[in-house]
Amino acid sequence: MRSISLLGTAITAFAGFALMGSFASAALFKLPFSGPPKNADAAVQSLVNNDIFSLYPEFRYTTFPGIGLDVKNDTQGRASFIDIPKGRETTRRTIDIMYKDKEKVPFIANFKKYAQDGLTVEDSKLVHMRFSANRQRCEFYEIVNHDHTRVQVTVQYSAFSSTGKLSVKDISNGVTGTRNGEIYLAH
Repeated sequence: MRSISLLGTAITAFAGFALMGSFASAALFKLPFSGPPKNADAAVQSLVNNDIFSLYPEFRYTTFPGIGLDVKNDTQGRASFIDIPKGRETTRRTIDIMYKDKEKVPFIANFKKYAQDGLTVEDSKLVHMRFSANRQRCEFYEIVNHDHTRVQVTVQYSAFSSTGKLSVKDISNGVTGTRNGEIYLAH
């Protein structure tokens, strides 16, 4: 299993690259996600990292080695749909990506994981994103899960660095927590 940054996919597709990956830059496409820090609180960590995507330490979607991706672009050349086909030991997954007007960064990504038949949705996660005024950093995520539970994530970056604090709140059951330290940016 490997993770690829969704922002990189969107920006790379916009720039006309054939590579797939991160919500960041083409350089991130070849960097596998090494996993969460060993000391992260499991309850909070499970709210932002799952088998479909991870938000910490970077927003990346999950794909698998040897599985090709099919990316569709909108009329402005932005990645608008990613189809991750079924593999030998995996099921099909899709990502619908929506943008506001002519923005280059997405504001909604709808992740779907299908059952073995490839048609029935087994799990889904709708991710709303809000970027800073300069549109370089995502400051807020809201995740709506398949069972309609909601998780809100706020990112506060330290000035002039990639360190900061990720605050997580499960609206549905009250679990809250923070992750401090390195937050990998997509740029």
